[in-house]
Amino acid sequence: MLKKTSKIICLASASAIIFPMSEADELKFNRDIRPILSQNCFQCHGPDSKSRKAGLRLDQFTAAIADQKGV
Repeated sequence: MLKKTSKIICLASASAIIFPMSEADELKFNRDIRPILSQNCFQCHGPDSKSRKAGLRLDQFTAAIADQKGV
């Protein structure tokens, strides 16, 4: 439960920062979300498999939105 909660909090935080965008702007992972995750989340949930916590990878869109087994 904690792992899923952390993932939701991290993604929600990123969304909250981006929220002021106009409705006409399309949200892009690499342009809008990835820089926020890079500054705040990649140290523990990035590309380095040796330092990755809880098996949660946030530097790739498909991994960030993947259903976590057992969570």
